[in-house]
Amino acid sequence: MENIDYKTAIQAELQYLPEQYLAHLYQIIQFMALPFKEKECLNEAHLQIYADKFRKGFSLVMKKGMGLDFSYQIQEKFTVLKLSVTSLDKQQNEIKAEIFDLDKICEEKQVKIIYNADKQKYELQNLVEIEEDIEDEYSEKIIIPDSETASLYFIDVSQIDKWQPDNASDDGRNLFAFMLRVGDMYQKTKQGETI
Repeated sequence: MENIDYKTAIQAELQYLPEQYLAHLYQIIQFMALPFKEKECLNEAHLQIYADKFRKGFSLVMKKGMGLDFSYQIQEKFTVLKLSVTSLDKQQNEIKAEIFDLDKICEEKQVKIIYNADKQKYELQNLVEIEEDIEDEYSEKIIIPDSETASLYFIDVSQIDKWQPDNASDDGRNLFAFMLRVGDMYQKTKQGETI
């Protein structure tokens, strides 16, 4: 059996292939290698970019002199991002890590966070029949309001693609629609109408 130098043989053959074909072949190889690459994990830097974009977009509808603070907790399966309304002079531009008692928050709101495998997202399940449905059907993320601290909790899976800057713009619009809907329900309840 003769000893063949495959590297030299391949290099000799590649010189006759068009450059566009080689570029396409390289893309195919990169795509095939994706499952074997180590996936980048969601981290503070990703959430900081998300928070900055959200703050920038949402500032257009906020009262003058008001700002938004963000804190987060990344867990293995899902991430919690807390959005708090504050005065502009007290606003912290840097996002900070925090530990949330999600069980306590859910217990107070009488909801349970469940994972819907069909939709591949987390959802809220009301544990009791209540008049207002706090889950926003238009949002990909769970939104849990906390009126005591003037905060909102955003919850979604711990994947980078769920916390992209483009998603921040969509989530800001969804939050605005959510607030309008809850405000409308509050007004109707206050006026004695049934929902």
